[in-house]
Amino acid sequence: GEAAPITKIFGIVLAVLSIVLLSYKKNKSDSPSHHGWVVFLPMTIFLGSCVVDSCLFLVVIESWAPNGDIEFVSALFFFGGVFGLINLIISSFNGKFLFQIKNVVGGFVLGIPNFFSIYLLLLLLAKGWDGSVVFPVNNVGVLIMAAIFGYVLFHERWTKMTVAGFLLACTSIVLIAI
Repeated sequence: GEAAPITKIFGIVLAVLSIVLLSYKKNKSDSPSHHGWVVFLPMTIFLGSCVVDSCLFLVVIESWAPNGDIEFVSALFFFGGVFGLINLIISSFNGKFLFQIKNVVGGFVLGIPNFFSIYLLLLLLAKGWDGSVVFPVNNVGVLIMAAIFGYVLFHERWTKMTVAGFLLACTSIVLIAI
């Protein structure tokens, strides 16, 4: 039921193309077992992201978190933490767990930005932003930041496809947001 001007549709098409270009890596392994994972993992991530985005949209549509309630996001992360703790306890009894402080630090480093990104998404949707703007801009923005961090922190080489994907991603955000 959202407006779909040609700029938004074209921006979404460019966003999908940019995801393909930014995610593409030249296959260095010719083993048959490797080829299945090349398609399976990105599709699994894509479908998982669609489920999460759809659930967040449903939360706002059904008014379960009016005004992007921080209490709702806190409850989500609390129960995620409880289930993670239960999994940790079970893993420790099975001898499959080794406590390392770097895992705790990594959990906070990833968890805090994720908490606020979920809160911001719910807040934007509650304020009346179209889901067809919020989710593509968020997802493509994450890819852009991942590409920048990969280049700066890990000295990843950018191929022509990476540069094209980066430029398409930036263009898609502008077109979707117009």
